[in-house]
Amino acid sequence: MQEVATQMQERDRSDTTRAASPLQAAPGAVRIDTTGVPVAEVVDRVLALAVAAGAVLPTFPPRD
Repeated sequence: MQEVATQMQERDRSDTTRAASPLQAAPGAVRIDTTGVPVAEVVDRVLALAVAAGAVLPTFPPRD
């Protein structure tokens, strides 16, 4: 498991520091720390941000 984590960190470092098209968050991007957060709660947070930005209607998607 540690090997995979190390490889991911190296890939992320390489992606963000490369000369051509470095990977960067878009201006105004919202970062959401999902560590230990249930998937349903993450979805609710993302939808709330989208609704607040006017990107989706508050009734979409319908909740059961």
